[in-house]
Amino acid sequence: MERSALAGTLIALAVLAAGFAVAFLVGRFPVSPADIAAVLWSKISDVPSGVSSATEAVILQVRGPRVIAAFLEAGTARDLDARCLDRAGPDPFFLDAAGPAP
Repeated sequence: MERSALAGTLIALAVLAAGFAVAFLVGRFPVSPADIAAVLWSKISDVPSGVSSATEAVILQVRGPRVIAAFLEAGTARDLDARCLDRAGPDPFFLDAAGPAP
């Protein structure tokens, strides 16, 4: 992967992560990033989260499904830009069985 392609991919992933975080944080019921992390960690590690049951319900039963559904609904295969794959050729090192070209 080219350096510019890698940078673009990392930027796109950072924007996606920021969008996910903002979508979880915005709403009528205030939820902090620490609350979200505590609830998610409690589900992964099976330890009590330490947040109120109302906050846990908002994260897992209201915002979580809505955020995930919105992100899944927004992306379709038609929206993907695969023009960069048109330029992709074989890796120069493996041009043939004899090795790289001189």
